[in-house]
Amino acid sequence: MNEKAIAIAKDVLAHLGMLKPQQGTFLSGTVTQRPGLTGDTQLQELLDEVQEGCRVCALGACLLSYVRLHDHVTLGETASNWGPHFWAFGAGRRVVFSHLTNIFDRLQLQLIESAFEEVPMCDSTEKSQAHYDAAHFGAVLSQTTDPGLSLEERRAKVLAAIMNNIIANDGHFVPKLQPEGAQA
Repeated sequence: MNEKAIAIAKDVLAHLGMLKPQQGTFLSGTVTQRPGLTGDTQLQELLDEVQEGCRVCALGACLLSYVRLHDHVTLGETASNWGPHFWAFGAGRRVVFSHLTNIFDRLQLQLIESAFEEVPMCDSTEKSQAHYDAAHFGAVLSQTTDPGLSLEERRAKVLAAIMNNIIANDGHFVPKLQPEGAQA
């Protein structure tokens, strides 16, 4: 059982309402510039401001939960630009994978990303049926979600389903769809 992964998934679910799930971005937002704020500042110290309106994919949401639960990520690692009034941050694949491989193995990270993005997310030499199953998992959930929901709300439903899957499978993402009518 991967208890750290379960804790991350539960934390993502608990904070989902603060985030803006979006495909095609790991983590993106801004932090207001103030005295003493440097690239060495721990992101955990800024988490309330960071997560408010932060655009995330499934792995970006996991990274924010990792920061909340374990710290060890600096603003400088995620900052892409800074100016006199704000820090723009955006964690890319390298930062996300470097921290989250402490919780999930590389294949699990690829499968979670594939489900959220609805396409196999890995190097072409690594593609397996599991990557296609994960992409299908996300696509089916996205298509069967209430069409009256906004794109962001549909992405939040997919993100919640991924996190619930991780919890239900002892800390591992298993990209299998439940039978028709089953509760996620």
